[in-house]
Amino acid sequence: TAIFEAAGGPSVVSEAPGPPETSGDGWTWRNVLASLDGADGEGEGLSETLALELSRMGVDPERLLPTLRVEEIAAVVQTGDVEGGREVVRRLAPAATRRIARRLFTDDELKRKSETYVRRYKALMLEASTRDPAGEALAGLLVTQDGRVFLLLDAAVGDMI
Repeated sequence: TAIFEAAGGPSVVSEAPGPPETSGDGWTWRNVLASLDGADGEGEGLSETLALELSRMGVDPERLLPTLRVEEIAAVVQTGDVEGGREVVRRLAPAATRRIARRLFTDDELKRKSETYVRRYKALMLEASTRDPAGEALAGLLVTQDGRVFLLLDAAVGDMI
C-alpha cells in the first residue's frame, strides 16, 4: 500500500494476510509453446514461416536432425552446455548451418523473425529444463519440428541472437 500511496494510486486493502490469490491463469510451457505462433502480431505464424524459409533454402530439419541425435543434443543442453549442443548441430548439418547464417546476415526481416523465435524458444527450453531435471521435457520440445528449426537457427548464429 505504501508504494501505491506514494505513487498517488488507489490504496490496496487486504482483508487477511497471506499469499496473493492467483486466478489460475498462469502460463505453463505448453501455453508458451502454443503461443509461439502467437497473437502478438509479430509472432503470427512464426514457426511455420521459418520452417518454410528453411525449406526454400533446401534445408530439411527432420532429415538433418534425426530424433536420436536431437535427444542426444537435448541431453547435452540439459547439462548446461549450450555451446556443446550447437557444436553437435553444426557437425550434423555443416552446410545447412552455413547457408542459414549467410541468409540471416543478408536478410534483415528473416533475421528479426529468427531472433524473436530463438529468444522465445530459449525461454521455453529454460522453463522445461528447470521443471524437469531429468531432461524429458526439454527433449520433448526439441524433437518437434519447431525444436529442430530452433536448433538449426541457434547453431547458425550462435550467441549473436
